Amino acid sequence: MPTAYEQEHVLLDMIDKRGDVIDASTRNIRLPLLVRPGGKGSQGTADFDDMGRGSGSTWDVGTLSTLQFRWAFEVSKLAEYATKGNDKAVEDVAVREVAEAMKMFKRFLDVVYQQNGTGQLDTISAISGTTLTVANPNSFYFNQDVQIYPTGLASASRGLATVTQADPLLKTITLNALPPGTIVGDAIVINISQGAGGANPISLEGLLYNHVDSASGSWNNIARSTYPEVLKTPHVAAGGATITPALRRLGENKLRRVLGVDFDEPMVAFMNVDQEAAWENVGIAVATIIQNQLGGSNSEDMLKRRPPKTFGGIPIKTSIHATIQRIDVICLKHWGRGVTKEVDLFEEGGQTVFQLYGQSGGLLAGYISYFDTVFNVFMDCPRFGFFFDGLALPVGGY
Repeated sequence: MPTAYEQEHVLLDMIDKRGDVIDASTRNIRLPLLVRPGGKGSQGTADFDDMGRGSGSTWDVGTLSTLQFRWAFEVSKLAEYATKGNDKAVEDVAVREVAEAMKMFKRFLDVVYQQNGTGQLDTISAISGTTLTVANPNSFYFNQDVQIYPTGLASASRGLATVTQADPLLKTITLNALPPGTIVGDAIVINISQGAGGANPISLEGLLYNHVDSASGSWNNIARSTYPEVLKTPHVAAGGATITPALRRLGENKLRRVLGVDFDEPMVAFMNVDQEAAWENVGIAVATIIQNQLGGSNSEDMLKRRPPKTFGGIPIKTSIHATIQRIDVICLKHWGRGVTKEVDLFEEGGQTVFQLYGQSGGLLAGYISYFDTVFNVFMDCPRFGFFFDGLALPVGGY
């Protein structure tokens, strides 16, 4: 039985498979950081001259807390009865629902991994009835509950709504109803505390939280202005330009300027299909020049079956959940998770299946279960990586 919707979780897999996992209790996780060097260099005569004083290194510590994320799924008794046994159906609905719930929970977490620590998934760029134009509809799924916040998230949520359609090709999502006051520029945020999250929501500290080129705001409760040269990520603002080998080299050279020319840790270039195509177009332009030197009466096919696997020698990981018009080069060695509870079925007294009740007070012919996890993502220092933003879309869009 085919699955007619995507269940991708590329970034989640990259970070979750690393061995750097911190067991966390209810206390904040501490992230110690050696931010500035100690010592003072000078020149003298060595003939009873004053050699001066030294200094010590500067240490600081960031902190973050873990958060609960959950996935609720329900099964009707009729579906269970009707699919029990091979003589009735090709698939056991109860078994399949558990498997699908786990895949979709991972997909949900993967999308949150992309974000900036507020739970914001996208911004409304146009409204037509209950249909919203957004940058990346792949951040949403059918029947997802979302909150609409005024720009900046400093005011309370306008309300909760449910996604009834997500169309990646039209770049739109449709809601069951618009919360009162919804306007272009509003933020779309995951469901936090059943819509009661309040102003300035806090969520998982994902890629856009850590890869930031700014001296304002904070990083894991350390003011970026305290160490403005340390708590920011090397960055190339493309300003609408197309990615080129020169821009690619500039990005890594900015990283070498802050960490030294010998820095050579494994990296991954993380991007959406738009920049994968844009990077491939660079190679096709080169292939066109070479093709002009070929003989014969038939043109060569310049387009290979698959796009390039490397970005200037750095392995490419492509995801439809990644931010459009952006490329993040990630040093996975410096990423990890603080975990209070790994992903598993929610359990209460050994029970993982819970009865539902109808309006009459009687039993509902179905049941509910939950997957949940309590964790957060961390990066040990924002300097380890670089990113490009404001990149042009390839010809034809994405």
